[in-house]
Amino acid sequence: MTSFILDLRTLALMAMISALGLFFGTVFIWRLDKTERSLRYWAAGAGTMAFGMLLVAMRGLLPDVVTVVIGNTLVVASFSLLYLGARGLLGAPRVWPWNWLVVLLVGIAMVYYSEIQPNVGLRLGSLALGYVALLLGCAWLFWRHGGGRMVIVERTSSALFLVGAGLFVASGAAAVGALSSSRTAVFLEWVLVMPYMYATVFNLWLGILLTLTLSDRVQHQLALARDRAESARQQLAQANRELEVLSVTDKLTALFNRVKLDRVLTAELARAHRYGSALSVVMLDIDHFKVVNDPFGHNIGDDVLVDIADTLRVSVRNSDTVGRWGGEEFLVILPSTDLDQAGAVAEKVRGRVADLKLPTVGQVTVSLGVAEYQAGDTEQQLVARADIALYAAKEGGRNRVCQDVRA
Repeated sequence: MTSFILDLRTLALMAMISALGLFFGTVFIWRLDKTERSLRYWAAGAGTMAFGMLLVAMRGLLPDVVTVVIGNTLVVASFSLLYLGARGLLGAPRVWPWNWLVVLLVGIAMVYYSEIQPNVGLRLGSLALGYVALLLGCAWLFWRHGGGRMVIVERTSSALFLVGAGLFVASGAAAVGALSSSRTAVFLEWVLVMPYMYATVFNLWLGILLTLTLSDRVQHQLALARDRAESARQQLAQANRELEVLSVTDKLTALFNRVKLDRVLTAELARAHRYGSALSVVMLDIDHFKVVNDPFGHNIGDDVLVDIADTLRVSVRNSDTVGRWGGEEFLVILPSTDLDQAGAVAEKVRGRVADLKLPTVGQVTVSLGVAEYQAGDTEQQLVARADIALYAAKEGGRNRVCQDVRA
């Protein structure tokens, strides 16, 4: 029996050392990620198991109420804390704290069968039932709430808890039914030491499980962070594109604004100068627009501007650029287009606008001035000549096209 107690003490110390390893490993990981609340339970469970196993290992050196009652109750409480840590790690919902009821009942049984009505068999059986209940809870937890990316590890954990429950069932049954039988003494001794051996393996596996689970979680979070960063980058790029469009778009007509027209005109003028290609512009102004705005209001006037902008948009080529120059004036930039060709485009626009039947207003007309690029022209000079031609159209009776007279 002396060697048996020594074996139990040695195994309890081994279990204590493995629990301390789990404790310090968990604390280290928790310091790296303090948002993971389940690690608190994990660390508390490992620390409680280490202390409880230390008390169990001091059997014979301290009173039995300390080593047997308190020590074993603490070990059961450590399984309860590890169960709570597993719930948090798996994201399982909170339930009625049955695990603490198990700890309470085991503590009462340990006191009763040790100090009040001593019975080693029933004491060990009660202790085994507590372990079995908590291990089955852990096994169900990993089976029920597992099945994600770590399904193999979670199923292995569930199996390990079931094995532990089986060992404690055998231990409890042997303690209750065969403690006084000399014929089963060797079997009983082996069964009684198995839980301590299991506790050592249990702690080692929990360390592996914790490392694998948190590593997978970190990798998953990094992947999510990369996805969020990429999504944010794409959203920013999209926002920048939209901002760029808004910065060069007239809000009312959705045509290009003066800023964009200036850019395009500069680029097309440089191309015409470099390659000697034709380039023309058309300046358009709505006739008697004040007569529309004053009696009908600015809202109706805005509707007229939008209708004429739509007519302009469908009357030019994809390679042409049309925009709102300001107020009721529009500018059309026509690359690779000479003066006569530009005049034909302007006449087409004039006719389409005159044919429009606008609500409330009825009919409006436009006057157009056309100018072609001449060597040495600046943007201002080219537009100014188109504006002069537009003024001539106004002076000539409106609703007409006038071309710039080339030098």
